[in-house]
Amino acid sequence: MRPSLSLATLDQSHIPELILDRQTSATPTMGEGPAVTSEGSYRHRWTVILAGGEGVRLRPVTKLIAGDDRPKQFCRLLGDSTLLARTRERLQHVVPRGQSAMILSKGHERYFAEDAADVEASRLFVQPMNKGTTAAIAFGLLRLMHLDQDATVGFFPADHDFDDPRQFTLAVESAYEEAENRRERIVVVGVPATRADVDYGWIDPGPSLGNPERQFCKVTRFWVKPPIETAKCLFEQGCLWNTFVMVGRIRAFLNALALTAPQVLEQLCPVSANPYGLVPDGQLADIFRSLHPGDFVRQVLTASTERLAVLRLKGSGWIELGTPPQLFAARRRNPAYQDSQR
Repeated sequence: MRPSLSLATLDQSHIPELILDRQTSATPTMGEGPAVTSEGSYRHRWTVILAGGEGVRLRPVTKLIAGDDRPKQFCRLLGDSTLLARTRERLQHVVPRGQSAMILSKGHERYFAEDAADVEASRLFVQPMNKGTTAAIAFGLLRLMHLDQDATVGFFPADHDFDDPRQFTLAVESAYEEAENRRERIVVVGVPATRADVDYGWIDPGPSLGNPERQFCKVTRFWVKPPIETAKCLFEQGCLWNTFVMVGRIRAFLNALALTAPQVLEQLCPVSANPYGLVPDGQLADIFRSLHPGDFVRQVLTASTERLAVLRLKGSGWIELGTPPQLFAARRRNPAYQDSQR
C-alpha cells in the first residue's frame, strides 16, 4: 500500500514548493487569546463559489422551469436572478467582487456565460469536467495560489437560500476572523437542525472553543446523508446540518489535502506549475479524466476533524436547494419569488 504524503515529505514529491507552509504543519490550538485580525488581512480575503455540479436531484424540476438540462445554479428558481447570481450578490457583503472566484465546469459554459460575463478570466476556475468536490476544491486552491498565496478563502455552494442573509454575513465574518487568527484551522459552518432530514449532511459538534458567545466548537464527526433512524438520533442529540460553507487559510486547505488526498494534488501538479495556473485544454482534460471522483467531506473533512472548528449559524433560515421539497419550502417564504408570480 502506498504511504500517505506527509507535510514533512511534500517538498520531496512532485508537488511544487508553492503550496507548502512548513511553519504551520502542527495541529494548532484554538480559542486562545484575543482576536488579532488586522486591517491588512481584509485584502487577502477571497470567496470561491462552488458552481460546477450537475444538480441531478433537482433536475426534474429545473428542466420544467428552464426547458433544458442546465443545472440548478444557472436557473431562476427564486425570482429574476439565477442561484449563481444571487450567491454572488450575497457574497458582495463578505468581500469585494474583485476578490471572488467561481469553480465551474466546461460543459456548462453556455449556461454560465451570462452570469460570468463581468468576471475576470483569472477568476473563472473552469474544470474540463466535474469529478466531485475534492477535485474541484483542489483545483480551485491551486488556481487561487497564483492570485494570492496568502489568501484566506471561503468556499460557498451556489444553491443556498437564507431567510435572513444578514445573520449569514455576520457569521461568515466571524469565520474569516477565526481562520486568520488560527492559521491551520478550517472553519466549517453548521446550522442547528430543525428536523431529522436525510437529505442533509450532519456535523456532531464537540466542546466549545474559547468564548462560548462566538459559537465555535470542536468537530467530533461528520455524517453524509445518513439513514432516517440515524438522522433522528442526530437530531435528538442536537447535531448540526452541514452547510458545506468552509473558511480557512489557503495553505490550511492544501495541507489538509496533502494529508488525506495527496494523489489529487500530485495529478493536478501542472496547475500550480504553470503561469496563472493555466494548463492547455487537452492536458487539463487528460488530468481530470485520470482523477477518481471524490467527495470533500468524506475524503478530507472526515479525516481532518482535529484541524476543524464548527461555527453555529443561528437565525439565518438557511436552506440548501437540493431537492424539490427544499425548493418549494424556499419559494413559499421568498418575497422575490412571490413578487415574480404576481
